Amino acid sequence: MLRSQRLINTSIRRLQSTSLKQYAEVPITVGAIKDISTRWERMPTAEQSLILAKLKARQTQPWTEMTPLEKKAAYYVSYGAWGPRKPEYAEGDVGKVVLGFLGMFSLGCAVFYSFTTYVANPKPASNSIEWQVASDEYLKSKNANPWGGYSQVNQTGLTK
Repeated sequence: MLRSQRLINTSIRRLQSTSLKQYAEVPITVGAIKDISTRWERMPTAEQSLILAKLKARQTQPWTEMTPLEKKAAYYVSYGAWGPRKPEYAEGDVGKVVLGFLGMFSLGCAVFYSFTTYVANPKPASNSIEWQVASDEYLKSKNANPWGGYSQVNQTGLTK
């Protein structure tokens, strides 16, 4: 069993190496790799694998023998924006994300403003100027501040 599996693997490797040598000698046709970046996603997998095999075989030869179109195709297949390297967002999606963020932010601000204006409790009575004057008078009578004496506070120190 092991020996037969080894024979199968060896024959597959030999077949692949001879087919790669065959591809390496002849340049790839221009029609197969022209505008590959626009056609790659729509190609059948058999054609993709054939082009990949041809490009792999051509790359084993000196790069001076490759045509510029083959070099561009090899670069796109290796590093192009397809498959896992495809951008997550398309060209117009950035504007949609920004508008969505601004819309949700303004909605949140509107909800916060309406809640604080209509639902939340009003300011406490201790924030009024009369309350502050009365508390200052009380503290003056008790001489509440031992360091400077609270009785030295005048009416100009109040907030309005």
